[in-house]
Amino acid sequence: MSLVDLGKKLLEAAGAGQDDEVHILMANGAPRDRTPLHMAASEGHASIVEVLLKHGADVNAKDMLKMTALHWCIEIIENRVESAEIEEREALQKQLDEANREAQKYQQQLLKKEQEAEAYRQKLEAMTCLQINKEAV
Repeated sequence: MSLVDLGKKLLEAAGAGQDDEVHILMANGAPRDRTPLHMAASEGHASIVEVLLKHGADVNAKDMLKMTALHWCIEIIENRVESAEIEEREALQKQLDEANREAQKYQQQLLKKEQEAEAYRQKLEAMTCLQINKEAV
């Protein structure tokens, strides 16, 4: 197998997170100085990044976007933090929505109690008026 083929296979294995395949390809002489490290880092495959670094992958190598593997790691971390923040905001929004539903339920119960109290007050007032009228007669 040519070095180009080995490099392509190593790139694919690194990007897919296939630890064993990465070891085999590297043992067979696959080039490891640039793209495999970038791919493993950009896909978040820490164990493969570690293997590549132990076998001499160049941490300062830049890809066609002028980014090093460290740049890709930082990008992954930023994306994960952003995702976590979004999930946290969504969870907080769900709690807020539930609290609002509960508040509306209590508001309806309070309104009903106020209406019942007003009806009771009107009955008492009517009974008082009747009592006063009876005493006047």
